[in-house]
Amino acid sequence: MRGADAAGLDFEANMSGYRRRKLDAMTNRRGRIEMLGAEMLLRYAMKKTCGIDVTGLEIECGSFGKPRFSDASLPEFSLSHSEEAVACAISDREVGTDIQHVDRLRPAAARRIMTDAEFEAFLRFDAKAKEEAFFRTWVLKESLMKLTGNGFSMGPASFSVLEEEVSCGNKTAYLKCFDKLKLKKYMLGIASFEPIDTEPICVLFDEIVSFN
Repeated sequence: MRGADAAGLDFEANMSGYRRRKLDAMTNRRGRIEMLGAEMLLRYAMKKTCGIDVTGLEIECGSFGKPRFSDASLPEFSLSHSEEAVACAISDREVGTDIQHVDRLRPAAARRIMTDAEFEAFLRFDAKAKEEAFFRTWVLKESLMKLTGNGFSMGPASFSVLEEEVSCGNKTAYLKCFDKLKLKKYMLGIASFEPIDTEPICVLFDEIVSFN
């Protein structure tokens, strides 16, 4: 997302009130750039895949921060950003996504987010497999928490993502992890209440800017 801080100036002027408040509250420069990148990708994806220009449309959020367009006729979406990558999932039903830069293993964090069964399996892996298992677990749990709209109030260690189908009350959530992205060293998770039969599309920043 190099250049997002400069290219994002025009985007800032037309952000929804909700997104503007989030951006204004972000004091970290990298965080601001990542947030602008997410805004750009959302507009690009909505226009490219749905033919809808969402520039300036209002966005509201639920009790635990899940955003959606105020116009209920518009698709659901989920955004995530990490380092130099952003992710956007769009669907005609609830959806959650998370992207993470695979950098270094954090054993203490693994213990905090994993169930006992997940952590026991994690301990049996070698170093490389531990790294992959941690980030796979992380993106899937974040995706599921975004899907439900409950965020971290769910408690990531309270549910398991060892299987790709997870019971959520009277619904079944379907999970999918993508670890063979064109963007190396990133892992992407998607969660939906319908089986996931799509593949991610990688788009370069320059294409997003020129499209808009």
